[in-house]
Amino acid sequence: MRNKISTAFSQLFKFTSENLILVVIMACVTISILSRAYFDLSYISPDSAHYLRAAREILKGNGFYVYPEWFAAWPIGYPALIAVVAFITRAEIYFASKILSIIIVWIIGILFYKRFGKTAWLYALLMLNVGFRYIFFYTWSETVFILALILLAFTACDIITADNAPLSHYVKLTFIVLLLFLTRYIGAFALIVVALLWLFNLYQIIKRKCKTAAKRLIYLSFSGILASLFIIAYLFLNLRQSGHMTGIPRVPPGPAREIFLDLYRAILIEMDYVFDTFFSVGTVRLSLLLWFALIGFFAYAIPKSKQAIFAREKNIITSLSFLSIGLIYWLSIIVMRFASDFDEFGYRLLFPGSALVFVGFIGLLARNPKITTFASKYSGKIIPAVCLSGFILVALVISPRLQGTSGYQQTKELTLSTYAGIPDGALVLWGDTIHPLFMRDNLHVVNVEADDLASFWAEYSEYQEIYIFIPGMKERLNELPADSDIYAYFADFIYYQNSFAQIR
Repeated sequence: MRNKISTAFSQLFKFTSENLILVVIMACVTISILSRAYFDLSYISPDSAHYLRAAREILKGNGFYVYPEWFAAWPIGYPALIAVVAFITRAEIYFASKILSIIIVWIIGILFYKRFGKTAWLYALLMLNVGFRYIFFYTWSETVFILALILLAFTACDIITADNAPLSHYVKLTFIVLLLFLTRYIGAFALIVVALLWLFNLYQIIKRKCKTAAKRLIYLSFSGILASLFIIAYLFLNLRQSGHMTGIPRVPPGPAREIFLDLYRAILIEMDYVFDTFFSVGTVRLSLLLWFALIGFFAYAIPKSKQAIFAREKNIITSLSFLSIGLIYWLSIIVMRFASDFDEFGYRLLFPGSALVFVGFIGLLARNPKITTFASKYSGKIIPAVCLSGFILVALVISPRLQGTSGYQQTKELTLSTYAGIPDGALVLWGDTIHPLFMRDNLHVVNVEADDLASFWAEYSEYQEIYIFIPGMKERLNELPADSDIYAYFADFIYYQNSFAQIR
């Protein structure tokens, strides 16, 4: 036993000493995630609160039943993973979500190391992208989704480059497709990747009479069918339980021109976020120029590697796999956004694709022997690692800390103290609709949207106790019809001195 522990530490020391810059990047991002959570801001969005509430309900044994309605607006996969981490570590739900994010950061770094060796730190620079960091600061399912996309790209590359057809690749592919879907509904786009792999092997059979391709085709067929059946069953279960396949009704997307302009702005910002950790691109013209330069680089580097592509060399196929899947994801999310209304374009929607494009770019860049030699040479150097760690810590940890904002613990204490006097089962009007969702058991917080008093009382007739959060009411009272009886009723509480008023 002692020898095994000694061997493990020896291997860990060797890995760290040979990959100091990679370890520095992952360690600094880890510190940054914890710092932002507990010292700067809690980074809890409405979606985050729902994920945490669902994870808590899973731990309590309620499964899909949250609020207590069926949890369908988001897939159950991400909350389930948070619940698993919380169960294993016995950590609070919120801290468990941070542990999960940190685990994913290190898994991504190790995956890069296993594939790219001492040049892995070049790919790990992805973690310094503003989009990556903010996704991991929040409790968002995109953390797991990005990991699953990276696994999908590596697995697709393995399938294309393998001379044989090991069953393990296709089992892994099936589970990755399901992980993507169970993390975000748009993850079903991975079936397109499976279909393209299927068509590639069909071409190999027709043109080259390849028997191995026929075997791959059979495995891909089973993989696609099994994943499709699971996805269809999941969506129809949602339909049966909630009335909608994805939990909520989907509304029209709005004017196409506005969506296109939103997309245009978001794409420019994506380029800015590549550099914004350390400096801002600053102008639209420069962002456009950088996008054109990137497209020009791809247009030059890919045709130049034609011979390696036809030879199915692993390094070029890896780059093309990342690039292709990133572009397919982008196309899928853009089509979906033009088809129905949901989040505006931004790093949360676009960065998962950007991450793959970035890896594809670095992979093509690293085909230059000078780049590979440089990256390998400095991978384990102490002085560059120390300098880089200081630079990253200042940018990601120390500078934001100087803003003096509060973190999760203060947010939790404020929430619990504010609602301490409200009994379980009560309804709170115009209160905080985010934090009590997972911090208080059986407390319902809503914003009033009724048009008249009669419909208001009818909608909330099931509640025996109803409270108004006065500060919140003052901020949002103007959202009610000014000439209605419901406005007149609540306007009487404007000058109420306490934080809460009980109206039932």
